[in-house]
Amino acid sequence: MAYHIKASDIPMKVRAPHLAAYKTNLRQALLNPGLDPNRKTEIHEKLKHVGEMKQYVKLAALKGQAPKRTLGDALQSMTNSDLYDLGKAEGASVTTRQTKAELIAAILSNRETLGG
Repeated sequence: MAYHIKASDIPMKVRAPHLAAYKTNLRQALLNPGLDPNRKTEIHEKLKHVGEMKQYVKLAALKGQAPKRTLGDALQSMTNSDLYDLGKAEGASVTTRQTKAELIAAILSNRETLGG
């Protein structure tokens, strides 16, 4: 089982030298004369928030429900051999030499043909 250590679990006495070194590196990066203005703004933002704890919020909690997956997303996550088996089971014209995109297109077009 993997263990996760939160920044709040690490004493400030241990974190302080590392935060100071990080701030020093960011300040040195700002001295670069060829720095892009957008990158300069990013570094200033990082400097403002050094040492702050990150607040993680689950996307599902924000929306009140789990994110919905489309059929295309589900098919994309399948392996080629699983797509081939699914296509054969559904009666789509698929071969073992087709790419993943071709297998998905054949399955979806077969479903449209059967449904419409």
